[in-house]
This record gives sequence, C-alpha cells and structure tokens, in this order.
Amino acid sequence: MRILGVKPDNDILGPFETRKFPQMRQEILEYMLKIQKDFRPELVFVHSQADVHQDHNTVTTEALRAFRGMTLLGFDVIRSSYGFFPHFLITVSEEHAQRKIDALAAYKTYKDVYYFSAELTRSILVRNGAVAERPLAEGFDMMRVVADIACVNE
Repeated sequence: MRILGVKPDNDILGPFETRKFPQMRQEILEYMLKIQKDFRPELVFVHSQADVHQDHNTVTTEALRAFRGMTLLGFDVIRSSYGFFPHFLITVSEEHAQRKIDALAAYKTYKDVYYFSAELTRSILVRNGAVAERPLAEGFDMMRVVADIACVNE
C-alpha cells in the first residue's frame, strides 16, 4: 500500500481468516462499524456486487450495511466477477497505471497468477478507458452515491 502512497497508519487489515468470512459476518460488520466511526470516510471502495467469491461477497454486503449514508463504489476482480460493467469511470495517468501494476506486483503470494499480471491489469485499464473514451480508466459499480448538492432555487 505504501507504493500507492497510503500512510502506514491508514493501512488497516482485519484479523479474519481467508475463506471463512461468511461465518464471521457479524464480526466483520462490527469491525467495519468501528472503522466508519473512527474515520467517517466520504468514499468507500469494495468488491463489485457481481463478485461471487464468498469472502468478497461478505465484505461487500457488510460494507453496504456499515457505511450507510456514504458513497460506495465496487471494483472488479476479473477472476471472480460475472456480469460486471463499469458505470462509473475515473481516468488515470500512465504514472498511476504503473503504480497500480507495481502495487499488485508487491503481493508475492499472487506473483504467478494470471489475474495479477501487468499485462492483464493494463488491458483492463485500456478497456475501461475505451468505455470512457480516454486512454486509461478505472471502472466501478455505483452501489451508492451520496452527494450534497445545494439547491439552485434557495
């Protein structure tokens, strides 16, 4: 996460065991509620609702409950998402694309899996860019968008 500029104090990992998230749903919800209370984020990124991985699905469901009244955007995990289409696109620079590729490469346990490859990551950014009519873009589900917009006729 440091590669992306995340401060060590903001790099938070919960004590949850892989592939057992559905059984720990309540503990995950409580963990997220504490994060919500401590940080009050304006924007939360979670797995897409199209993601069928049991742990990803649990995190997304509990995030929708824990972060009510806040914007939630869902990101795609190519290996476990079915039917994902990005309706919210954010353009990214070549520099940011490379930082994402470098950050993913830092996960040594995924070093040899195709879905963490630099080529696939870049191709997804190019594809999302094509949808946005830009060179590169990240794509997200819009699960909840909360905006405070002043009325024109006040």
